[in-house]
Amino acid sequence: GIYLVTKKKSGDSSMHINEKGLVSGYAWLVVLATVIMLGIGLANIHQSWESVAFGNNFAYSPQYQPCTSIDPTSYCEGKFNYDDLAAKRDLVQGATLVVIALLIGGLHWAIASKYNGTKEGDWARKWFIVFGLIGSSIVSLVTLPMATFSTINYILYGIQNSNTYMGPTDYPGGALATALAFLPIWIVFLVIFLRERPQKKA
Repeated sequence: GIYLVTKKKSGDSSMHINEKGLVSGYAWLVVLATVIMLGIGLANIHQSWESVAFGNNFAYSPQYQPCTSIDPTSYCEGKFNYDDLAAKRDLVQGATLVVIALLIGGLHWAIASKYNGTKEGDWARKWFIVFGLIGSSIVSLVTLPMATFSTINYILYGIQNSNTYMGPTDYPGGALATALAFLPIWIVFLVIFLRERPQKKA
């Protein structure tokens, strides 16, 4: 075991920290963080694919570029342009996050699995499942309605221009990509949770 020793005026005292609980808790916490990283990476890849399949105006919001007129007395209005490299950047960033998440998550999954069957390891795994289920469900429940509304709005009305400085709005790419990435993660956590919940005896 691991011991922490603290000195006080009245004498010495020791506090025992369970090694199995510490290591398994740390490992499952890192696995949970890599699951989040995996979801973000998949969302980036989805958004990049949306840009290729449906166009930049579906996947991304345009960036405002102010007028660069040299004459200070003349009125010059800026305009919105789409970043042609956004899809490539998202693809590279998403693939990088997915690879790193799988490597680090797989390593810590193996570490955590060594403590399966122990009281401390099983408790840490249960909390991993609970927090993973809660987090993925919240993200999915927030982004699914947004993605549904913005996609239907895009199909029916296209991209709406709100005003000069806000540019076109209601592009569905971001919300849809996030929903498509985290919905499968939510389903996986839900299935695991339902399988491992205590069964009531008849």
